Amino acid sequence: MEIGEHWGYRARGVEPLVEIEVIRIGTKRPPRALIRFVDDQHEGREQWVPPGRLKVPWEEASEFMASEARWERVDTHPGLNDTPEEYAIEEVFKLLIDGALAEPFYSRPGVTSISDVRGLAAYLEVDEGLLRAAPESFEEEECLIVPWATTEMIVRTACRLHPEPVLHKVDKDEANAQKDATHGRWAHDTRRTLEWFIEPGEAATRDRDFAFGAPCREVLRHWCGIEAVARQDELKALREEVVRLDGLMSEAIREVRSAGLGEKATDLERRFGIPVAEARSSRR
Repeated sequence: MEIGEHWGYRARGVEPLVEIEVIRIGTKRPPRALIRFVDDQHEGREQWVPPGRLKVPWEEASEFMASEARWERVDTHPGLNDTPEEYAIEEVFKLLIDGALAEPFYSRPGVTSISDVRGLAAYLEVDEGLLRAAPESFEEEECLIVPWATTEMIVRTACRLHPEPVLHKVDKDEANAQKDATHGRWAHDTRRTLEWFIEPGEAATRDRDFAFGAPCREVLRHWCGIEAVARQDELKALREEVVRLDGLMSEAIREVRSAGLGEKATDLERRFGIPVAEARSSRR
Protein backbone atom coordinates (compact mmCIF):
# COMPACT_ATOMS: atom_id res chain seq x y z
CA MET A 1 0.00 0.00 0.00
CA GLU A 2 1.03 3.57 -0.56
CA ILE A 3 0.18 6.84 1.19
CA GLY A 4 -2.91 8.40 -0.36
CA GLU A 5 -4.36 5.12 -1.64
CA HIS A 6 -7.95 4.17 -0.85
CA TRP A 7 -8.53 0.65 0.49
CA GLY A 8 -11.36 -1.48 1.80
CA TYR A 9 -11.01 -1.83 5.59
CA ARG A 10 -12.58 -4.44 7.84
CA ALA A 11 -11.98 -4.55 11.59
CA ARG A 12 -13.51 -8.02 11.98
CA GLY A 13 -14.72 -10.73 9.63
CA VAL A 14 -18.40 -10.11 10.35
CA GLU A 15 -18.26 -6.38 9.58
CA PRO A 16 -18.84 -4.75 6.18
CA LEU A 17 -15.99 -3.39 4.08
CA VAL A 18 -15.56 0.40 4.44
CA GLU A 19 -13.51 2.84 2.42
CA ILE A 20 -10.41 4.37 4.02
CA GLU A 21 -7.46 6.49 2.91
CA VAL A 22 -3.91 5.57 3.91
CA ILE A 23 -2.44 8.60 5.73
CA ARG A 24 0.83 7.25 7.02
CA ILE A 25 2.74 3.95 7.19
CA GLY A 26 4.33 3.19 10.54
CA THR A 27 8.02 2.41 11.00
CA LYS A 28 7.83 0.39 14.24
CA ARG A 29 6.85 -3.18 14.94
CA PRO A 30 4.30 -4.60 14.85
CA PRO A 31 3.48 -2.95 11.50
CA ARG A 32 0.76 -0.31 11.57
CA ALA A 33 -0.84 2.10 9.13
CA LEU A 34 -2.61 5.33 9.96
CA ILE A 35 -5.91 5.47 8.10
CA ARG A 36 -8.71 7.99 7.69
CA PHE A 37 -12.30 6.84 7.25
CA VAL A 38 -13.71 8.43 4.08
CA ASP A 39 -17.47 8.23 4.69
CA ASP A 40 -18.96 11.34 6.27
CA GLN A 41 -20.58 9.33 9.04
CA HIS A 42 -17.11 8.75 10.51
CA GLU A 43 -16.40 12.53 10.55
CA GLY A 44 -12.82 12.11 9.32
CA ARG A 45 -11.84 9.71 12.11
CA GLU A 46 -8.25 8.49 11.96
CA GLN A 47 -6.88 5.29 13.47
CA TRP A 48 -3.70 3.19 13.56
CA VAL A 49 -4.51 -0.32 12.35
CA PRO A 50 -2.66 -3.54 11.31
CA PRO A 51 -2.13 -3.64 7.51
CA GLY A 52 -3.88 -7.04 7.39
CA ARG A 53 -7.20 -5.30 7.97
CA LEU A 54 -6.88 -3.51 4.64
CA LYS A 55 -8.36 -6.20 2.41
CA VAL A 56 -8.36 -4.84 -1.14
CA PRO A 57 -7.82 -1.61 -3.11
CA TRP A 58 -11.14 0.24 -3.03
CA GLU A 59 -11.59 0.14 -6.80
CA GLU A 60 -11.65 -3.66 -6.52
CA ALA A 61 -13.95 -3.75 -3.51
CA SER A 62 -17.15 -4.56 -5.41
CA GLU A 63 -15.68 -7.70 -7.00
CA PHE A 64 -14.05 -8.65 -3.69
CA MET A 65 -17.38 -8.51 -1.88
CA ALA A 66 -19.14 -10.33 -4.72
CA SER A 67 -16.55 -13.11 -4.47
CA GLU A 68 -17.07 -13.31 -0.71
CA ALA A 69 -20.81 -13.61 -1.27
CA ARG A 70 -20.31 -16.44 -3.76
CA TRP A 71 -18.13 -18.31 -1.28
CA GLU A 72 -20.69 -17.85 1.47
CA ARG A 73 -23.44 -19.24 -0.77
CA VAL A 74 -21.43 -22.27 -1.87
CA ASP A 75 -20.56 -23.16 1.73
CA THR A 76 -23.93 -24.86 2.22
CA HIS A 77 -22.88 -27.29 4.95
CA PRO A 78 -20.57 -25.54 7.46
CA GLY A 79 -21.54 -28.18 10.03
CA LEU A 80 -19.24 -30.70 8.30
CA ASN A 81 -16.18 -29.37 10.11
CA ASP A 82 -14.48 -32.11 12.17
CA THR A 83 -17.15 -34.70 11.35
CA PRO A 84 -16.75 -38.28 10.03
CA GLU A 85 -17.90 -37.04 6.62
CA GLU A 86 -15.10 -34.46 6.45
CA TYR A 87 -12.43 -37.10 7.09
CA ALA A 88 -14.14 -39.53 4.71
CA ILE A 89 -14.10 -36.92 1.92
CA GLU A 90 -10.38 -36.47 2.45
CA GLU A 91 -9.76 -40.23 2.26
CA VAL A 92 -11.76 -40.63 -0.95
CA PHE A 93 -9.92 -37.81 -2.69
CA LYS A 94 -6.53 -39.18 -1.59
CA LEU A 95 -7.35 -42.71 -2.69
CA LEU A 96 -9.47 -42.27 -5.79
CA ILE A 97 -9.50 -38.80 -7.34
CA ASP A 98 -6.53 -37.29 -9.13
CA GLY A 99 -5.72 -33.80 -7.85
CA ALA A 100 -5.50 -32.63 -11.46
CA LEU A 101 -9.25 -33.30 -11.73
CA ALA A 102 -10.55 -31.96 -8.43
CA GLU A 103 -9.60 -31.29 -4.82
CA PRO A 104 -11.54 -30.72 -1.62
CA PHE A 105 -11.46 -27.14 -0.34
CA TYR A 106 -9.99 -27.84 3.09
CA SER A 107 -10.89 -24.51 4.69
CA ARG A 108 -14.55 -25.10 3.75
CA PRO A 109 -15.42 -28.79 4.32
CA GLY A 110 -17.87 -30.06 1.73
CA VAL A 111 -16.80 -27.58 -0.95
CA THR A 112 -14.83 -28.94 -3.92
CA SER A 113 -12.71 -27.18 -6.51
CA ILE A 114 -12.95 -28.92 -9.89
CA SER A 115 -10.06 -28.13 -12.24
CA ASP A 116 -11.15 -30.42 -15.10
CA VAL A 117 -14.93 -30.75 -15.30
CA ARG A 118 -14.87 -32.88 -18.45
CA GLY A 119 -12.16 -35.19 -17.10
CA LEU A 120 -13.90 -35.66 -13.76
CA ALA A 121 -17.23 -36.35 -15.47
CA ALA A 122 -15.57 -39.01 -17.65
CA TYR A 123 -13.89 -40.59 -14.63
CA LEU A 124 -17.16 -40.71 -12.70
CA GLU A 125 -19.13 -41.78 -15.79
CA VAL A 126 -21.64 -38.95 -15.34
CA ASP A 127 -22.81 -36.06 -17.49
CA GLU A 128 -20.90 -32.79 -17.09
CA GLY A 129 -24.19 -31.05 -16.41
CA LEU A 130 -24.54 -32.99 -13.18
CA LEU A 131 -21.34 -31.41 -11.88
CA ARG A 132 -22.59 -27.94 -12.82
CA ALA A 133 -26.17 -28.39 -11.65
CA ALA A 134 -26.04 -26.90 -8.14
CA PRO A 135 -27.25 -23.26 -8.19
CA GLU A 136 -24.58 -22.30 -5.63
CA SER A 137 -21.73 -23.34 -7.96
CA PHE A 138 -19.54 -20.70 -9.58
CA GLU A 139 -16.31 -20.43 -11.55
CA GLU A 140 -13.19 -18.76 -10.22
CA GLU A 141 -9.62 -18.84 -11.54
CA GLU A 142 -10.55 -21.47 -14.17
CA CYS A 143 -12.00 -23.83 -11.54
CA LEU A 144 -15.60 -24.80 -10.88
CA ILE A 145 -16.42 -24.42 -7.18
CA VAL A 146 -19.24 -26.71 -6.07
CA PRO A 147 -21.19 -27.16 -2.80
CA TRP A 148 -21.72 -30.16 -0.54
CA ALA A 149 -24.52 -31.68 -2.61
CA THR A 150 -22.17 -32.02 -5.60
CA THR A 151 -19.23 -33.07 -3.46
CA GLU A 152 -21.33 -35.83 -1.90
CA MET A 153 -22.33 -37.04 -5.36
CA ILE A 154 -18.66 -37.06 -6.42
CA VAL A 155 -17.37 -39.09 -3.47
CA ARG A 156 -20.31 -41.51 -3.43
CA THR A 157 -19.99 -42.15 -7.16
CA ALA A 158 -16.23 -42.64 -6.94
CA CYS A 159 -16.67 -45.10 -4.07
CA ARG A 160 -19.37 -47.01 -5.91
CA LEU A 161 -17.24 -47.32 -9.05
CA HIS A 162 -13.93 -48.05 -7.29
CA PRO A 163 -14.68 -49.48 -3.84
CA GLU A 164 -11.67 -51.80 -3.54
CA PRO A 165 -8.97 -49.24 -2.59
CA VAL A 166 -11.31 -47.59 -0.10
CA LEU A 167 -12.39 -50.82 1.58
CA HIS A 168 -8.80 -52.07 1.63
CA LYS A 169 -7.82 -48.89 3.51
CA VAL A 170 -10.80 -49.32 5.85
CA ASP A 171 -9.77 -52.91 6.63
CA LYS A 172 -6.17 -51.86 7.22
CA ASP A 173 -7.19 -49.03 9.56
CA GLU A 174 -9.59 -51.34 11.39
CA ALA A 175 -6.89 -53.95 11.92
CA ASN A 176 -4.57 -51.29 13.32
CA ALA A 177 -7.33 -50.01 15.59
CA GLN A 178 -7.99 -53.51 16.92
CA LYS A 179 -4.27 -54.00 17.50
CA ASP A 180 -4.08 -50.71 19.43
CA ALA A 181 -7.18 -51.65 21.44
CA THR A 182 -5.45 -54.90 22.43
CA HIS A 183 -1.87 -53.78 23.00
CA GLY A 184 -1.99 -49.99 23.22
CA ARG A 185 0.38 -47.83 21.23
CA TRP A 186 3.01 -45.14 21.46
CA ALA A 187 2.10 -41.67 20.23
CA HIS A 188 4.30 -38.66 19.53
CA ASP A 189 3.96 -34.99 18.71
CA THR A 190 4.51 -33.70 15.19
CA ARG A 191 8.13 -32.78 15.96
CA ARG A 192 8.78 -36.22 17.48
CA THR A 193 10.23 -34.59 20.59
CA LEU A 194 7.72 -36.10 23.00
CA GLU A 195 6.33 -39.63 23.23
CA TRP A 196 3.65 -41.10 25.44
CA PHE A 197 1.86 -44.43 25.71
CA ILE A 198 -1.86 -44.76 25.01
CA GLU A 199 -3.36 -47.60 27.05
CA PRO A 200 -5.49 -50.19 25.21
CA GLY A 201 -8.76 -49.00 26.75
CA GLU A 202 -8.07 -45.39 25.84
CA ALA A 203 -7.09 -46.41 22.29
CA ALA A 204 -10.40 -48.26 21.90
CA THR A 205 -12.35 -45.26 23.22
CA ARG A 206 -10.55 -42.88 20.90
CA ASP A 207 -11.23 -45.03 17.87
CA ARG A 208 -14.90 -45.35 18.79
CA ASP A 209 -15.50 -41.68 19.61
CA PHE A 210 -13.14 -39.69 17.38
CA ALA A 211 -14.59 -38.64 14.01
CA PHE A 212 -11.55 -39.88 12.08
CA GLY A 213 -11.73 -43.36 13.63
CA ALA A 214 -14.57 -45.89 13.47
CA PRO A 215 -17.21 -43.27 12.51
CA CYS A 216 -15.19 -42.31 9.41
CA ARG A 217 -14.76 -45.96 8.41
CA GLU A 218 -18.51 -46.49 8.73
CA VAL A 219 -19.20 -43.55 6.40
CA LEU A 220 -16.75 -44.93 3.84
CA ARG A 221 -18.40 -48.36 3.96
CA HIS A 222 -21.79 -46.73 3.48
CA TRP A 223 -20.56 -44.78 0.46
CA CYS A 224 -19.09 -47.92 -1.11
CA GLY A 225 -22.42 -49.71 -0.74
CA ILE A 226 -23.63 -52.92 0.88
CA GLU A 227 -22.78 -55.11 -2.12
CA ALA A 228 -19.17 -53.89 -2.30
CA VAL A 229 -18.73 -54.40 1.44
CA ALA A 230 -20.20 -57.89 1.17
CA ARG A 231 -17.79 -58.75 -1.67
CA GLN A 232 -14.89 -57.43 0.37
CA ASP A 233 -15.97 -59.53 3.37
CA GLU A 234 -16.23 -62.61 1.15
CA LEU A 235 -12.74 -62.05 -0.24
CA LYS A 236 -11.38 -61.53 3.24
CA ALA A 237 -12.99 -64.76 4.44
CA LEU A 238 -11.68 -66.57 1.35
CA ARG A 239 -8.14 -65.32 2.00
CA GLU A 240 -8.35 -66.48 5.60
CA GLU A 241 -9.58 -69.91 4.46
CA VAL A 242 -6.73 -70.18 1.94
CA VAL A 243 -4.23 -69.41 4.72
CA ARG A 244 -5.86 -72.02 6.96
CA LEU A 245 -5.77 -74.70 4.25
CA ASP A 246 -2.21 -73.71 3.40
CA GLY A 247 -1.21 -74.37 6.98
CA LEU A 248 -2.92 -77.75 6.98
CA MET A 249 -1.24 -78.72 3.72
CA SER A 250 2.16 -77.69 5.03
CA GLU A 251 1.64 -79.76 8.16
CA ALA A 252 0.44 -82.77 6.16
CA ILE A 253 3.45 -82.70 3.83
CA ARG A 254 5.83 -82.49 6.78
CA GLU A 255 4.15 -85.45 8.46
CA VAL A 256 4.30 -87.52 5.26
CA ARG A 257 7.98 -86.73 4.79
CA SER A 258 8.84 -87.40 8.47
CA ALA A 259 7.14 -90.81 8.09
CA GLY A 260 9.78 -91.72 5.51
CA LEU A 261 7.50 -91.19 2.52
CA GLY A 262 9.66 -88.64 0.75
CA GLU A 263 8.45 -89.52 -2.71
CA LYS A 264 4.83 -89.17 -1.62
CA ALA A 265 5.57 -85.78 -0.03
CA THR A 266 7.27 -84.62 -3.22
CA ASP A 267 4.31 -85.86 -5.24
CA LEU A 268 1.92 -83.84 -3.02
CA GLU A 269 4.04 -80.75 -3.50
CA ARG A 270 4.02 -81.33 -7.25
CA ARG A 271 0.26 -81.86 -7.42
CA PHE A 272 -0.86 -79.11 -5.05
CA GLY A 273 2.06 -76.71 -5.26
CA ILE A 274 4.40 -75.91 -2.43
CA PRO A 275 2.26 -74.34 0.31
CA VAL A 276 3.05 -70.74 1.13
CA ALA A 277 4.18 -71.48 4.66
CA GLU A 278 6.48 -74.26 3.42
CA ALA A 279 7.97 -72.00 0.76
CA ARG A 280 8.61 -69.29 3.32
CA SER A 281 10.39 -71.65 5.67
CA SER A 282 12.59 -72.93 2.83
CA ARG A 283 13.80 -69.37 2.17
CA ARG A 284 14.91 -68.78 5.77
